[in-house]
Amino acid sequence: MYGARRTSVDCFFSSSPFSLSLSLSFSLFLAYLSLAVVSDDQVVEYSIQYDGDGVEKSSNIVDIGSGCYLDDESEGDSFDVDTHGCRITFTIEKEMKAPVYLYYQLDNFYQNHRRYVQSRSDAQLRGDATASTSDCSPLTTSGTGVSKYNSTAEDAIGQNDTDYTLMPCGLIANSLFNDIFWVNKLVADGKTYYQGDTYNGKTLVNLVDQTGIAWKSDVETKFKNIDLADLSDADNTMMMWQNPRYRYIIPMYEGQEPIANKTAWTTAAPAFGVQDEHFIVWMRTAGLPSFRKLYGRIDTDLAEGTELEFLVSSSKFSSSSFTR
Repeated sequence: MYGARRTSVDCFFSSSPFSLSLSLSFSLFLAYLSLAVVSDDQVVEYSIQYDGDGVEKSSNIVDIGSGCYLDDESEGDSFDVDTHGCRITFTIEKEMKAPVYLYYQLDNFYQNHRRYVQSRSDAQLRGDATASTSDCSPLTTSGTGVSKYNSTAEDAIGQNDTDYTLMPCGLIANSLFNDIFWVNKLVADGKTYYQGDTYNGKTLVNLVDQTGIAWKSDVETKFKNIDLADLSDADNTMMMWQNPRYRYIIPMYEGQEPIANKTAWTTAAPAFGVQDEHFIVWMRTAGLPSFRKLYGRIDTDLAEGTELEFLVSSSKFSSSSFTR
């Protein structure tokens, strides 16, 4: 994320669960990472700001490279945690019973803006390769100068002078949140566990389960990938996994293997394209300018005194800003 955006990490361990800009512009909004235990007894919250103006030096946050704050647009979309990353550590002060839900939260981002909400093609999202893109106005193509990639492959494909048709099109789909959070280290009962270690039956990097986070009705009826063979001009179409902003967020096929500390998925991809649950969650727009969206779930208890460290890859947010 870049520019005037301020980003924070909030960990909520709870016992219970307008201007319009269409340019590549600076955004001023707040983002948080949150953890919540859903029950009726208590609410415990932790918050650490890691990006933007006003970031305070803290022993709980360690910069990697130049840190998570990006000075300008040119630093975005690198998905290089060694250049633009940070490590954030939270100490659990009370035992948290599973499931522990991981959210990101955005403040001052107007997903309820009329023009933003309407900029989508539900027919296209349901898998209709012939669907009109008129409902996606004002964002139906990539514009020239955007390179197309074969997912996580290093080299671009095609020519960057092509104005690619975006698949899916629209402002909502093409403003997908694209920071990445990985569990990096856990300290419990005097023992330290790293990403490749087994903790309570799971490899630590997979402690956060990213499945089952979207509404069941959305998964089953509202999102279906279009077969590239059904497209009339696939060469001039840019799928999400071909888009430089999302190729490490959205897999290109089911079972695609992860790349350590590079891809948002940490296991063989359970879904791809518009059927990826992070994408489905984002597409259910929020009614208020401050909102949380589910990122994953921890299915093991976190004991009092546990230290949980997240590795954060900071990236440019996306093409359109809806902030006040």
